[in-house]
Amino acid sequence: MEPQQIQDMIDTTLRTSLQEHRTSMLTDMEKVFEKISGNSNLDQMDKISSILTGMPTFKRKSNAEQYKHNSKVTVALEAADKLILSGNAEESRKKIAEAQGLIAHRQKTHTFG
Repeated sequence: MEPQQIQDMIDTTLRTSLQEHRTSMLTDMEKVFEKISGNSNLDQMDKISSILTGMPTFKRKSNAEQYKHNSKVTVALEAADKLILSGNAEESRKKIAEAQGLIAHRQKTHTFG
């Protein structure tokens, strides 16, 4: 083989390899963007729905605070439910733990003794 033929083979192999690598990277980036945008859309929709439902009026301030707290727990559990349905178990566990933490914190702040 002549040096030019060897160089052409190397160039062709290199171009092919770079093209495959570029395609692979773009596909991976696309998956990451879809995952990121999907999660943020769910969060945004949850926040919007909680704002639109509004908050009823209460005679006692403590009842209003309890309602707000329950709403936060409900939003976290609804997000966990959506994550379970989408097959994202790890994120779902985090949302459930967040809801449990909210409940535990509320219990700590309202104990008598």
